[in-house]
Amino acid sequence: MNSLFQNNYESENDRKLDKKFSYNYQVIKNMYPKASELPEEEVKEIIRKYYQAPQGQEEQVIKNYISQKEPEWQQLYGLDYEDKEENQNQDSNSFWQSPQNNDFWGGYGNKQNTSSLTTPQGSNNTQTLGDYFTDNMTDSGYTLQNRLNQAQEAQQSDVSDPFGELKEALINFEDTPDYPYMDKVGNITTCVGNLDEDFEEFASHPWRIRGTGRLATRQEKWMAYQNLLAAKKPNYRAYYYKDKTNLSIPMDYCKQLLDEGIKSRDSELRKGIPNYDKMSQNMKNALLETHYTSNILPWPHLKDGARGLDQEYLCGELERDTTGRPDLVERNAWAKEQCLKGYFIK
Repeated sequence: MNSLFQNNYESENDRKLDKKFSYNYQVIKNMYPKASELPEEEVKEIIRKYYQAPQGQEEQVIKNYISQKEPEWQQLYGLDYEDKEENQNQDSNSFWQSPQNNDFWGGYGNKQNTSSLTTPQGSNNTQTLGDYFTDNMTDSGYTLQNRLNQAQEAQQSDVSDPFGELKEALINFEDTPDYPYMDKVGNITTCVGNLDEDFEEFASHPWRIRGTGRLATRQEKWMAYQNLLAAKKPNYRAYYYKDKTNLSIPMDYCKQLLDEGIKSRDSELRKGIPNYDKMSQNMKNALLETHYTSNILPWPHLKDGARGLDQEYLCGELERDTTGRPDLVERNAWAKEQCLKGYFIK
């Protein structure tokens, strides 16, 4: 069995992080082994950064973020990098590892020999996972200052994602579960707010059995689907359902679903809301976030505001009914703030 799926934990914190974030944590830990020494909120933030990163730039974004944070983590949590610096010449590839170069997800990313995944960290055999850093970074050595310098330089060349702020909000509101769950009104949901209309849509996702990584059979998906229906608890957060299912799903797939969901809704609003293309990105984000929980296409007054290029009137019409949905209070406030920060492009 792949060692990443065994319950051989390094510490109690490692066990808790694995229980909380499951495959999401394993992906981050595979890239950055010291993640096992970080508190929950720090690991959660790394996972969020991964989801928010532009497609194809996840590794660069995570590398930059961790490089920036390491001096702070070293001071706050006593992380020790000296041993790694002393051994950089013989073991340079084992500290940073790329999730794209292994078979952890079995079909997501380039498939490679996975024998290195069962090798203890620190062994030279981990080099088959590939370098996380660029060649020039490897040549310069793994000092904290080198990592920090490269992060500062790379920040200037990062490609901006126009939906980055929206993704951050959706991840904050919806969380980043790698298991199926019920949303606040009882809809079976996958990843970051992706509603599954029926079992067929639910079964179309590449669910795996937690603990083994094996692809789930259709029968196992059906049983998990029924268990979720039986466990329905309105207004419960996603984490409540983690112990109600043995299914898990790749983080890269969830990120793909999030990107596709935003693009799909963006296309719907472009076709259905007057002057949508004349709205600034903040205003678009406000409409998109609202459209994620409520179909705003039939809202006549909202359309009137958009048609008349009346920002104040439009923003006032984004209010969702919060009866029985206390979670929408915060979301309404975020959407209105974004809308008022925006403007119509003349």
